Amino acid sequence: MDCKKCASSSNQIVVIRKWHEGHNKGMEFRAFIKKGKLIGLSQKDDTMSYDFLTDALKSTIYKNIQDVIKKKVTQAYHEAWQCLFQDTDFDDTFVLDLYVDIAPRHRVFVQDISPYMPATASLLFEWDELEQPIDMAEFRTLSEDSCIRRPKNYDIRFPIELNNFD
Repeated sequence: MDCKKCASSSNQIVVIRKWHEGHNKGMEFRAFIKKGKLIGLSQKDDTMSYDFLTDALKSTIYKNIQDVIKKKVTQAYHEAWQCLFQDTDFDDTFVLDLYVDIAPRHRVFVQDISPYMPATASLLFEWDELEQPIDMAEFRTLSEDSCIRRPKNYDIRFPIELNNFD
């Protein structure tokens, strides 16, 4: 990483991501990392259950995400932090949005890194749950039996006349 380039860049950044055809929303996940340790993993689409997310597949996804966090993400995040914030202590606490590729490889792609704070949606967790001490990260998905959640900003997506339509 070129720290001189980082230090001289402006405060405004435009992020453009490549669109991938066939992107499966059911394979997007949010990982909560606190002090370098995975403490929670959530299905990113908190409005729908995905039948194909079996316990066996979830176990594979969890292992692959855990490996990527340990082997690649934490080190890269640390290097970027040192480059951008040289005078502050590194705290490897952040939130990752991830995409897991289809079988057989189940490769993990980082989509976004967000601050570990209530401004970042906690999805299937509550923030106070994430603050509790844990032995092993919990992986939460919606099951068919679960109550499908209405998106938090659902009411602002439609004209008020349609929201009140009976």
